[in-house]
Amino acid sequence: MDGLCGGGSISLAVRVCSAAVMRISPGAAVPEWSDLEVAFEADPELMGPSFYDRASGTVVALMPDWPEGGELAALIEGEPERFVRIERPETQVEFGWMEQFAATIADERVAARLRQALGGARPFRRFKDTLHGAGKHVLERWYAFSRVQRRRAIVAWLEEHDVEVGEAPPWPDLDEEPGPDPEELRRLARECIDRLPVSHLPRVAALLQELVERRR
Repeated sequence: MDGLCGGGSISLAVRVCSAAVMRISPGAAVPEWSDLEVAFEADPELMGPSFYDRASGTVVALMPDWPEGGELAALIEGEPERFVRIERPETQVEFGWMEQFAATIADERVAARLRQALGGARPFRRFKDTLHGAGKHVLERWYAFSRVQRRRAIVAWLEEHDVEVGEAPPWPDLDEEPGPDPEELRRLARECIDRLPVSHLPRVAALLQELVERRR
């Protein structure tokens, strides 16, 4: 895919620089960004195909058994330059997101369970089940992480299809690479301290105090 900020494997295929790849034109329509996100998550086999309307910035869907579907399909077919079919990221791309997320988890036990889930049958289901079992903080972190990845994919899709937009999306920090969750690291530190013998605590306390003093 052109316009990526660096190469790499398929798991890195959506690491894009949002400011660099989007064509922003004052005369272009402003997309309904939330509708675009929904369309990129939807399963076209269940919900029907979705299309982006360059003229209005809206997303239109050919819903199964929808009474007006024939008329809308004719409009889309008659103006192929206006309507761009929205393609959900391929399975291997979404699998790459899960691999990247597992690599950001500081708790090696949780990270190992996530990697194990991805290595077996039905990895998507096993991965989600593992997330739910890991606790609310891990699950919420995954939702935030996957939202950023999907938004990057949308930006790359806009560039790939030469879609001009009236303004940039209201999405912060798309170029920031994810790292370990600070709250998770604090939780792990507390957990490790609780597991230490009492005889080790003075040394640990002195080391932590020294680190705090260095930051002042």
